[in-house]
Amino acid sequence: MENYCPMKALILILTFNGLMLCGFAQIGPSGSKLTAAQAAYTKGRYQEALNRLADAERLQKQTTAPVLYLKILVQRALLPAVNDSAFYNHMEQFDKLEVLRENCRLYLSNPVPAKISFAAYQKISQVRQSLTHYPVAKVQFDEIMHLKNTGKQH
Repeated sequence: MENYCPMKALILILTFNGLMLCGFAQIGPSGSKLTAAQAAYTKGRYQEALNRLADAERLQKQTTAPVLYLKILVQRALLPAVNDSAFYNHMEQFDKLEVLRENCRLYLSNPVPAKISFAAYQKISQVRQSLTHYPVAKVQFDEIMHLKNTGKQH
């Protein structure tokens, strides 16, 4: 018992509980895709994470709360800042913003499942709140995009 370290045991227990609460400790091919997506997200490889999440959805034949949670975090990480000119380069950026908003709405419209921690629910609420500074309508986005692109030409 001399090698017993209560701090290491506590960290191990908390890590396991966190994985179970977020649903990342799933068994099977879809669970391994989800785990791979989490690892890619953690390393900043966001497109790879989205690809793994799409694979997990195909295997599960549905979008589960853990998949949707991570998808939202990845989509938010890929979204340029509202004042970044890269955001206004293509109309597809607004489409991505709309998909992210819809994913947040879907996630938050369901009651908090027992498998998902309240912290995860709060995190998605924060993501949703951060989107309030972005254009709400496609017309508004188009106007800003036109102004920014016109300004570059002069």
